[in-house]
Amino acid sequence: MASSSTPTGSSRTYVWLLALAALLIVLGLFAMSALSFSARVFIVVLGWLLIGGGVLQIASAVLYRSFGGFGVEIFFGALSIALGAVLVAAPVTTGSLIALLVVIGLIADAVLEAVRALLARRPGWIWPVLIALVAVGLGVAILFRPTLLLVLLGFLVGVSLLVRGVILLLAALELRQLAR
Repeated sequence: MASSSTPTGSSRTYVWLLALAALLIVLGLFAMSALSFSARVFIVVLGWLLIGGGVLQIASAVLYRSFGGFGVEIFFGALSIALGAVLVAAPVTTGSLIALLVVIGLIADAVLEAVRALLARRPGWIWPVLIALVAVGLGVAILFRPTLLLVLLGFLVGVSLLVRGVILLLAALELRQLAR
């Protein structure tokens, strides 16, 4: 009897995975077609998650104050709430700042990778250097056009949703094969 319920459970799981994959693919395509909107939505959702996490952190500090660290937990909970409120109140500005930090990090990573490749001089060392030069060039171009930063963030959100949807689609198809 247990073996007859397994294919039914697997087929139900397959359908749910397929539905979730389709939803993520559609959301990813929508996010990539409305880049500024998707970036703002991402920042607002991130802000609300920070607010919720801060409230939970403060509540747990109050409930479990005998475990120590009460003041630190309250401080970081309040800091999360404040940061979340800033994200919700000014999603365009904070989204641009987040994207700016990402671009600066990518530029720094590219430069460090190029220096490492130059110092090691292993076979094929020129490729990481060329890729780093292109990455630095793109990063600098983005830095000089700040309006692209929010668009970049929206694009990354869309690509992330699309890739996750495709991965779930492949998993659903594999599960369907296993259920047969």
